[in-house]
Amino acid sequence: MLLRRGDRGSAVAELQGLLRRQGFSLVIDGEFGPQTERAVREFQRSAGLVVDGIAGPKTFAVLRGAARGNLLGEDDLRRAAETLGVELAAIKAVNEVESRGQGFLPNGKPVILYERHVMRRRLLDYGMPADILEAEYPELVNKAAGGYLGG
Repeated sequence: MLLRRGDRGSAVAELQGLLRRQGFSLVIDGEFGPQTERAVREFQRSAGLVVDGIAGPKTFAVLRGAARGNLLGEDDLRRAAETLGVELAAIKAVNEVESRGQGFLPNGKPVILYERHVMRRRLLDYGMPADILEAEYPELVNKAAGGYLGG
């Protein structure tokens, strides 16, 4: 679950309650407005998490007392941006969209969204036998997008 500015409901009220327990003065109204977003950002910064103002699984886990452990943090994303020579915002977008903000699976392996239709297109670009490979390995090479079985 990802909560962000504009969201409403009991999950937002729970978030606000967790933030209040961390010392943030918030009204628990179930509305994710500017004050809640500011508190989320401040908490994320103080906890060494990615500072994006979005309350996702990592933010909730640390708010509930879990150790940050090997969760990706702001410094990790900043180093990745510098290493790759891209803007930090681009790395944050990939982290949020492609890995749902998690970065790693529970077993420590990185989250990777493998897209079989992109593989097929790349094979064709390089003059490789995409049709033959698709017939033999449809879960790896396919005209159709999707098929994201098993995470």
